[in-house]
Amino acid sequence: MYIDQDFRETRPLAGPDVTYQESHRLVDLGELDYLWMVSYRKSRLIVSRTTRLVIPWTSGFAITWTTRLVISWTSGFVISWTSGFVISWTAGFIIPWTAGFLILWTSGFAINWTTRLIVSRTTRFVIPWTSGFVISWASGFVIPWTSGFVIPWTAGFVLIWLIRIIGGIP
Repeated sequence: MYIDQDFRETRPLAGPDVTYQESHRLVDLGELDYLWMVSYRKSRLIVSRTTRLVIPWTSGFAITWTTRLVISWTSGFVISWTSGFVISWTAGFIIPWTAGFLILWTSGFAINWTTRLIVSRTTRFVIPWTSGFVISWASGFVIPWTSGFVIPWTAGFVLIWLIRIIGGIP
């Protein structure tokens, strides 16, 4: 499967001042040979961090990574990464990045970032972040971080991370 060459698009996200921009060259999904950036489609997502990350997602979830990280959700969730970190939600909160941050909202999702990262979705999803990476879910799988890993997800989520993030995330 290939993505159209030199595709470019700008679409609105959480508000009129927030847009999602993407461009890429030819992408071979079978061999995971990414030459440029990302592709966004209605029922799935293709992501790259310097053209190395793919996330198919059935609910319209989007991530792009170049020198910054942008996460868009069809319900209006946006994370922008520059030298700092800003999280914007249509319900109305903005959290700037400092040395660490904590995000809580009513669904029970939490991100706690200091020297490590803990992500909790109704207390069932935990990611301890050190020099490595571990994902634990209530269904019982734990995936240690190496130079790459694959996560099959019962809700149709598959994460293929081919290279370790260097410099972008502590």
